[in-house]
Amino acid sequence: MADHHLAARLCAVVSREIALWRDEKVISPELATQLLARYEGAQSTKTRLITLLTILGAVLVGLGTLLFLASNWQLIPRLSKIILIISAIAGTYVAAWRCKYLPGNRPKLGTALLLLGSFFYGGGIWLMGQIFNLSTNLSGGLLAWAIGTVAVTLAARSTALCVFSSVLLALWPCSQH
Repeated sequence: MADHHLAARLCAVVSREIALWRDEKVISPELATQLLARYEGAQSTKTRLITLLTILGAVLVGLGTLLFLASNWQLIPRLSKIILIISAIAGTYVAAWRCKYLPGNRPKLGTALLLLGSFFYGGGIWLMGQIFNLSTNLSGGLLAWAIGTVAVTLAARSTALCVFSSVLLALWPCSQH
């Protein structure tokens, strides 16, 4: 596993260097394309599997967290519930942003955390409605969840969130009574 991680990092470094050489006109665009194809082709299958497993892990953590909170919801004081919901959403999105966009980043983990933040946001919609005894129907909740997820998708330019937003938007008309 450590060898794969090292190989992936080396591939990323070499790819950045090749792109830099191309931009600085040290090598031709054609040669850059050929060199990038050599390095990216070797890692693409493993990279897709890692991305898929990371996203699956984020989904399972999100669902597990929501189920845990739902089963213990009556025991948590109102103010603690609100703080918990807001901090889970904000904390997950901040961690996602740091992982995805800051130097020394881990973009796959950042993408998974963006998806996890979206699950927390969706769960937070219904949980806040329950805290304040609001009438929350499935249709309105799905639409609010989809709008929030689309906003984060546009800001983060995440393919995984785009797919998830599309699923939410596709479910919304089906949920109207």
